[in-house]
Amino acid sequence: MIIGQKRWMRQYFEELAVAAGLADPADFADGALLLYEGATVAASAGFSDAVRKARRTAEILLKA
Repeated sequence: MIIGQKRWMRQYFEELAVAAGLADPADFADGALLLYEGATVAASAGFSDAVRKARRTAEILLKA
């Protein structure tokens, strides 16, 4: 069940990347999933700014 959810989330990120016209949607989806998972774990461990930092990192990557 957990693996299925991770696959679904990655696919969702790829669909968003395709809709946004990104050059490499699969690569973006991989990175976005890593950011999402990392921020989720960090936030659950008490790092209150984890989501903000993950979002900032995604913004930087999208501009590159």
